[in-house]
Amino acid sequence: MVEGQHDNRKFYADKKRKADPTYQHGNHVIVVSHPLSNAKQGKSAKLMSCRDGPYLILTQRPPSSYEIASLDNPGVPLGVYYTSDLTSYNNDTVKPLIPLCKLCRPPKVQQSTVSSSGCRQN
Repeated sequence: MVEGQHDNRKFYADKKRKADPTYQHGNHVIVVSHPLSNAKQGKSAKLMSCRDGPYLILTQRPPSSYEIASLDNPGVPLGVYYTSDLTSYNNDTVKPLIPLCKLCRPPKVQQSTVSSSGCRQN
């Protein structure tokens, strides 16, 4: 009975699970980096970029790891990374649908009547 419930839960959980992406030789990817803070150099991990790249996929290491190389020197492998540490990189330059405003604050209003004390008079 317990095994049947376990299988039933697993079946429904696997339906929602996202499949691992598959990368081909020559695809561009971005790699997750884990920066460390350094007080002497004035670097804070919270403010550093958490992704680095783009890099080039060289080969697939079964079942879900990939060997990557730099775009400048594609013959020299940099390391093997798991699928969850890689994100596909699209070099397309797409304009945003809704451009961001600078601070999204209302514009300043000129005050016409100001007393000597700085208070507004009606």
